[in-house]
Order: sequence, then C-alpha cells, then structure tokens
Amino acid sequence: YKGFGVRVLDASVVEQLKLAWINYKTHFKVDSWVNFHSVCGFGHDERLLGSFLEKGANTPVIVLKCSQIEGYLLDELSMIPRMGYGCEGEVLLEGPSFFQVCKEPIRVGNFVVVELTYDAKKSKLMSYLPDCGSQKNTEEGAIIKMDVLEKERSEKERLEKERLEKERLEKERLEK
Repeated sequence: YKGFGVRVLDASVVEQLKLAWINYKTHFKVDSWVNFHSVCGFGHDERLLGSFLEKGANTPVIVLKCSQIEGYLLDELSMIPRMGYGCEGEVLLEGPSFFQVCKEPIRVGNFVVVELTYDAKKSKLMSYLPDCGSQKNTEEGAIIKMDVLEKERSEKERLEKERLEKERLEKERLEK
C-alpha cells in the first residue's frame, strides 16, 4: 500500500504521550522526528476513524497524519474481511519506521494534529524484513546499513564541528 495514513493515539494513559500532548509545539516542532521502533499500524480509510475521534471529545488525543505511507494492507492478510465483518482499514508498516514533522502542529479542542512525511529510504534501510531487491537481509547487509548510518552521523558531526569552529574564529576576530 502507498497512500494516506493516520494514526490516532490516546494521550491520557501513557506518561510520554501525555507530555507530548501538553508540550506539542516543542515536542512536534517542524523537522523533528517521530519514530516507531517496531511494526506499527496506520488507518488508511478516514471513514473508519469516527469511533476513535468520538472518544477524543473528552480525552487528549494525538492525531498523526501522513499523506504518503508505505506498508501492507491488513485487509489482504486478515480473515476478518473474508468472514464478512467489514474491512480492517489498517496498514502495517515495517519496523522501524521514521517520520519527520513537516508542518507546525495544531490543537483543535482535545486533538493535537501533527502532519508527517514518511522517510521511506531511512525506514527501509533499517528494516527488519529482507529487501526484495538486490540487498539481502544478511549479516553483510546489516553491516552495510550500519556503515551508511555511521557515515551519515559522521557527516553531521563534521558539519557541526565546522560550524562551531567558524563561530569560534568569528568570536575571536570580533574580540580583537
């Protein structure tokens, strides 16, 4: 499945979610990351969200919206639709999955709405499942993944060191 997805989280039970809901402007600031380290589910049919949203009338709720997720339709795997009980309306994403906040979050009543961009490349790079393409999920593949992540981290660290050194030199120049 590739398309719209939404995840509705009850923020009244888990302390971390309560804090995220209370401090939503800083917790979900633009360019920050929202990560699910295991398999997670997103709804793909907005018509099925009514029961979740009705509960939010008196409960703090975090709504994570993403215009383009990639995962597996549970309807294709589950027996529930085949038994005539309607569709699940859920998409399972491989773990881990990485999202970046793309807009300022808004609060409407008890709902904090956060718009996300799914980082398919990073998610697939760190996926637990074998890649159906050329890279195999082997020890060598895991080492390649770690090397790529280490290079990304090293590059960020190098850029940060350069920035700090420029600031230091500028400060010294101004002090003279």
